Amino acid sequence: MLVTYNWLREFVDITHSPRELADILTMGGLEVESVEMLGAGLDHVVVGGIVKIEKHPNADRLTVCQVDVGKELLTIVCGAKNMAEGDHVPVAQIGAVLPNGTKIEKTVLRGVTSHGMMCSSRELGMGEEHSGLLILSKETKVGDDIRKVLGLDDTVFSIGVTPNRPDCLSVIGVAREIASLTGVPLRKPQGATAGRKAGESAHLIVSVQNKSLCPCYTGQVITGVNIGPSPEWMKRRLQHVGLRSINNVVDITNYVLFECGHPIHAFDAGLIAGKQILIRNARQGEKLSTLDGVLRELDPEMLVIADADRAIALAGVMGGANTEISDATTAVFLESAYFMPETVRRTSKRLGLQTDSSYRFERGVDPYGVHAALHRAAGLIRELCGGAVEDAFVEDRGEMPQPRKIALRYARLNRMLGTEIGRNDLKNILNVLQLPVQESGDVYTVSAPTYRVDLEQEIDLIEEVARVFGYRNIPVALPEAPITAGETDLAKSVRDIVKGVCAAQGLHEIVTYSFVDRGAVSYLDSLRGIDRTLVPVSNPISDEQNVMRTSLVHSMLKAIAHNRNMGAASVKFFETGKSYRFLHGAPAEQEEICVGMTGLETGKEWYNVESELDFFTLKGVFEAVTGALGVTECRWHEHQDRLFQPGSCAALYVGDECAGVIGKVHPDVSARYEIKKAVFAGECRMDVIARHAKLAKGYRELPKYPTVKRDIALVVDEGCKAGAVVELVKGIDAGLIRSVSLFDVFKGGKLPEHKKSMAFRICFRSDERTLTDAEVAELHDRIVGLLKKELQCDIREI
Repeated sequence: MLVTYNWLREFVDITHSPRELADILTMGGLEVESVEMLGAGLDHVVVGGIVKIEKHPNADRLTVCQVDVGKELLTIVCGAKNMAEGDHVPVAQIGAVLPNGTKIEKTVLRGVTSHGMMCSSRELGMGEEHSGLLILSKETKVGDDIRKVLGLDDTVFSIGVTPNRPDCLSVIGVAREIASLTGVPLRKPQGATAGRKAGESAHLIVSVQNKSLCPCYTGQVITGVNIGPSPEWMKRRLQHVGLRSINNVVDITNYVLFECGHPIHAFDAGLIAGKQILIRNARQGEKLSTLDGVLRELDPEMLVIADADRAIALAGVMGGANTEISDATTAVFLESAYFMPETVRRTSKRLGLQTDSSYRFERGVDPYGVHAALHRAAGLIRELCGGAVEDAFVEDRGEMPQPRKIALRYARLNRMLGTEIGRNDLKNILNVLQLPVQESGDVYTVSAPTYRVDLEQEIDLIEEVARVFGYRNIPVALPEAPITAGETDLAKSVRDIVKGVCAAQGLHEIVTYSFVDRGAVSYLDSLRGIDRTLVPVSNPISDEQNVMRTSLVHSMLKAIAHNRNMGAASVKFFETGKSYRFLHGAPAEQEEICVGMTGLETGKEWYNVESELDFFTLKGVFEAVTGALGVTECRWHEHQDRLFQPGSCAALYVGDECAGVIGKVHPDVSARYEIKKAVFAGECRMDVIARHAKLAKGYRELPKYPTVKRDIALVVDEGCKAGAVVELVKGIDAGLIRSVSLFDVFKGGKLPEHKKSMAFRICFRSDERTLTDAEVAELHDRIVGLLKKELQCDIREI
């Protein structure tokens, strides 16, 4: 919102400088974003009268002018040709520094001394015209400051008006704020109360057919209007707020819009068919060519202004070209109405057309400001265009919005602000804000003016009082808060350890949306034989984000697919996050860790062999996680899950609880996500491993005695599991057997069909002594005997 200092002074007596005023408005909640001094750089520039023009004695293209600047006669050498003796022109005297940076000094040009410079529009910073001097009216006074003559002795404020304060989208609205913040009275614009009474018109009949969208419509007919240019003061004022001059009638409607904040539109009354103005919904397929020259197709949800034959304007948005004011116009119909914000917003958005009018109607104008704006515009047209205003204005209205009653509690006001505002001071502040109030004990009932659409509840009034009282006058005090020692959160500690271990394993952390596609989640759940109710998103961003995820696998596979398609040879991701589902009829959330990987584990370099990521790489990540958390009761069991390929899926048990599942993703699932390489993924519940975590680290001395290793190779059935062998061996003597690890699996060769060889390395150690060969041999023989008995296996030489 642009507004000028001098325009504001017409409605309120301002004693502060522009900079001080900008600070007052900003501290009052109306942020001034910029302050532009229009006459900057025009010091020492005055009106000069050309007394005599002579040819330069030494240059054909230059002239020597004698110029009267009021106090003296200056000799100025000039290259322009468009001036004549007796003309008034801007003269920059010695010492001036023009807006373009030109410094005016005494200069000798081809032997003639020049004592200043006569200026063009561009040299004054008023435009790009520089083909000749700016010729001023001869009514200007020689010696006057050029800023005053050209209306540049002014300041333009750019104000950031928030959407809840449409009352400040006008000069009067900002002046009202200044009056409230400084305590000075507000003056009404001239002619605002000089209107006629409502009645019948000899020229037009007005009928509102949809009063729910247009509660009030008023109009005034003015005949004998002379269309022409606007006076210079109005042109300059409109230019300063960013508008170009069109003609006197249109300029007046724009002027009143910015001055009063209420949109006005002028129709050529002679082009209105049937002497009728109908406010109705557009017809299906109806079209209107608007003032911007665009032919627009309308729909029945749009409100239009129409005559007996066709639509002639979009209500609250823009007028039609079929009733546009032109040089041939002699009679004008002025429109001033109140349109509901929703209908204007709907029309503006659907057509992609926003105007100064729609911008104000959308945010809410004063429904009772229609008459003041109408009379102000009619008065200006009568004054500047020579028209005759019809005795009565026409009007059709329905049920109008009523002022809201808001209760303000005195005690709560001071408690909220931390102040001790007296009762008389409070009433004075409400009076300055032009808020009628009725006092009843501790409660003040305020009638919010209809132009203040932002005042809806008690807290809004408290904010208003604070603005006028002054934010600087509100005491600053830090709230009291007890300081307590921080406590360790187990879930956060576990999460941090998990993230650190995954990163140390070479995995990259990803963060994905909790909102996912219903179809994708339903597919994965049905594939895994899981029947659960999904948690819907009430207002989804898109159709692909309409439910909450039930696991992290879907998002993980999408991330892997995206990175593979972008050319990544190796993808190793992990994510910690929450999944969502209904539990006992209510939405519940569960934190999980998900790991996914595909592609190369190591590239082919001179020092290693290229290798692929596999099931055991994935398994190792989860074992590293449980190991770092001190979870000792971990077991892996073969598992069936149709998300994973049969025979390549395992469940992780912690104690008696299934904590998670890992495996090689089934090729059909990979293909659905457009992943061509083998994918390995797993998920684990954070709450299960957190319950069994032992974060407190104990100390144990390094072994003093050597470890003895023995290898054993077993020929077993093809279905025998390595885990079963490890459990049998460890159960023999947990005191001396430190570890059992599989290091080789072999099939074929001389082995019988459906048989395989598994080789294990067994480590023995005592914390009290060095083991003898006899002790190790005796324990090894016990192991061999047990394995033969339990597994019906043969021992193979290594």
